[in-house]
Amino acid sequence: MRSSTSPFGGSGRPGPALRRQILAAFASARGRLPEPTELHVRPNVSRLVSLTRPAPGRVRLNLSTAVVEAGPEAWALLGPALLGDRPSVDRLQRLCLDGMRANRRKRMVQQRSALRTGPGQSRPLPRTPCEGEGEERRYLLTLLEYLREVRASAEVVPRDVQVRISARMTSRLGSCRWSGTSRRITISRRLFRPGLEDILWETVKHEVAHLADQVTSRNGRTSHGRGWKAWARRMGARPVRLCGPEDSRRIDEADRKGRSGPLRYPPEVERWLEGHRG
Repeated sequence: MRSSTSPFGGSGRPGPALRRQILAAFASARGRLPEPTELHVRPNVSRLVSLTRPAPGRVRLNLSTAVVEAGPEAWALLGPALLGDRPSVDRLQRLCLDGMRANRRKRMVQQRSALRTGPGQSRPLPRTPCEGEGEERRYLLTLLEYLREVRASAEVVPRDVQVRISARMTSRLGSCRWSGTSRRITISRRLFRPGLEDILWETVKHEVAHLADQVTSRNGRTSHGRGWKAWARRMGARPVRLCGPEDSRRIDEADRKGRSGPLRYPPEVERWLEGHRG
């Protein structure tokens, strides 16, 4: 049972002492995992824990607030859970169940608030900074332009859509949000690694299919239903909701290795680019 007193105090973030306790508990059972150099806590609604390398020489331990609130017993399970120990994963999920449910409720309230400011009124999505480097952003914009020109149209994929790369998005690969005429596609920076181009490409097509479905649907919404599946096929994406376990394994492995280097365009995009260059 969780304490009714939040470990975050009034700041909404764990203080230095609490961070040291969590990292010490993780270090005591991290096995062959790399030692984190920093701790990042967010109110995730799906993923409890992950390890990422946001930059060379840096290892980030990403936690849901539900894990922090669950206490030392949960912190000691983080290493074994990341190493795939099934009993540890199950125990960690049980300890954090109430916190994850609370995060989902808060997320739903925030989403409703962001979409509506009053009866019949909507407000644009706030401009949030892109955390990708210049080459990463140009790569993403090229993929988007290909889909707009070859698979869809400017009416379905507006040119003023916000495009963002997020280093903090660790529990999801991408998202598509909108409010009124304001739309934004966000892609996790975890995918911008050599060898993951196919997963990145699949994620972009997945989210653009959401955008197209939202723009063309009668109620101005999108889900993973029939309309989205039709657009996903048109974009050349798999009409499935989640990435497969093999994709997840490859992403986690890339996080551990921290590989960097130039990204290759998908073959169809490369051919399209060659046509433009010619």
